[in-house]
Amino acid sequence: MKRLSIFSASLLALLFSSINIAVHAQEGEWIADQNGCKHFNPHPQVDEKLTWTGACKDGYAEGSGQIKWDVAGKLAEEYEGDYKRGRPHGKGSMTSHENGQKYSGDWVDGVPTGDGKLVLPD
Repeated sequence: MKRLSIFSASLLALLFSSINIAVHAQEGEWIADQNGCKHFNPHPQVDEKLTWTGACKDGYAEGSGQIKWDVAGKLAEEYEGDYKRGRPHGKGSMTSHENGQKYSGDWVDGVPTGDGKLVLPD
């Protein structure tokens, strides 16, 4: 029974997180990396910058690569995987260093969608 409740809580957290991400994905803004390549930023913060190791197509992050988001000089989040037109799209892993969560799996237009695994810090 306890295993089922932990699984249910994790599933609900992923669902609410996906809904929250989807809402923020509509409200965010575009930010350029060190080479001027644009990325969609669903939750802009003061003193935020990013670095991207992948390709840039038509001014947007595209293909496989790694992005690191720094806030006030401290690593906040990182994503490694596929990008399409400036958003995570395809297979990839997002790690939040602020709250210890990690999601690995499918992404569509910057939102975790489909098959994936959410790891919570506890």
